[in-house]
Amino acid sequence: MGAFQEQIQRLSSLSMGSKILAFVVISLLIDAGFYLTRIKPAQGELEQMSREIRNKGRKNNTLEKQGFDKKLKTASLKIEEIERELAKREETLPKEERIEELISDLEKLAAVSNLQVGAYTRLAKTVFTGGGTKKKKRKSKQKFGLVPVQMNVEGTTENLLKFFLLLGNPDGMKRLVSISDLQISWANPSLGQRGDSVFENCGLTDQEQNLVDDERLRLSHKELVAKLEGLLTQVCIERQGQIKAQFTVNAFQQLSKEELRRLKTKR
Repeated sequence: MGAFQEQIQRLSSLSMGSKILAFVVISLLIDAGFYLTRIKPAQGELEQMSREIRNKGRKNNTLEKQGFDKKLKTASLKIEEIERELAKREETLPKEERIEELISDLEKLAAVSNLQVGAYTRLAKTVFTGGGTKKKKRKSKQKFGLVPVQMNVEGTTENLLKFFLLLGNPDGMKRLVSISDLQISWANPSLGQRGDSVFENCGLTDQEQNLVDDERLRLSHKELVAKLEGLLTQVCIERQGQIKAQFTVNAFQQLSKEELRRLKTKR
């Protein structure tokens, strides 16, 4: 996790304005599709490995009939290797909900991030439909289960940033997740040793302001800019201390045909 530690060190050295910007960017990237860079290859690898196991299983039956013991042993070892790798991949996109395991992983990441968790609330499972191309929209769209858990946490802005970074990092959170319904409030501001210096690191630098004003950013990430501007309108002193946040962690799950049918009938 060397690269991740470097990210945290860089984060710690940012001004308050930069931390606020990074916080909004990271949370919205996870919410808006950052995880898709992992979900598509993960799903493809799972399907490919399953095909390999089936194909090699059929080949083994042929070898067994022909009496090629040595080749059979080599092929069997290859199947075992693929099955072990498949088990690892299914940690990323499991076939079961694994809700207890999910909450346990979230508790560990919260502890590493020094976030205090007030409560976990299990919400109703939903279906996520992946985007497809216009030409092959029906064929390319994939459906996954979303197992949502609502969290209420307290900590600093940096603590919450670290938690979101861990959620989006395969070394931190093996399972694919997204974040939704994010709500934040600031409380118990810390003035530091000199109350008159609290405003010095509060605003954005010229470079940061230019980023916020960037026309491409505004066109492609309207929600991001709106949330950022909303945060910057708050009284500066309120952004210096502890924060309270509520959000939903949506864990991805492979769905069987029967599960898809059941979930559709509930709508």
